Amino acid sequence: MAALLPYNVNVPLWSDAAAKMRWIAVPNNGLPYTPNEQITFAPTGEWTFPAGTVFVKHFELGTDETNPNIRRRLETRVLVRDTNGAVYGVTYKWRADNSDADLLGSSLNEAIIITNASGIRTQTWYYPSPADCLTCHTPAANYVLGVKRVN
Repeated sequence: MAALLPYNVNVPLWSDAAAKMRWIAVPNNGLPYTPNEQITFAPTGEWTFPAGTVFVKHFELGTDETNPNIRRRLETRVLVRDTNGAVYGVTYKWRADNSDADLLGSSLNEAIIITNASGIRTQTWYYPSPADCLTCHTPAANYVLGVKRVN
C-alpha cells in the first residue's frame, strides 16, 4: 500500500460531538492495476472494495467547551476487507500522552472530563469491540458504510 488517502462523507453520523477523520488504502502493486486492486463503483447502491482495502476512522473529542481547539485523541478504528468479501474491525485506544494507541480486545467505557463555562461535566465514551463493529458493518450494507455515490 502506497498511502492512506483522506476522504469524507457527505452525511456523517453523530458521534457524541467527536471530530472524525477518515482515510482509505486500496492495495496495489503499481501499474498496471488489476481488477483485484480496484474499487468497483456503482451509480446507485453499494460499491465493492478489493480484499485488503483498509478504512481508518479517527476520533478526537473537545475537552474544553470554552476553547474548541483543545481536543483529546480518543480512538482510531480500522476496518479491513478480508479475502471472503466480509470485513473485520478493531479499535485502538490512544494513551493519555498521545504517544501510542493500544489495541482493545473488548469494548470499554471511559469517563471523559469536559470543561465548560460553569465548571466541568463528565461524558462517557464507548470504545467498540471487534464484535460491535459487525453490528453495523453487515452483509446487507456490503460491510462498508457511507462510501457511495450520493444521488
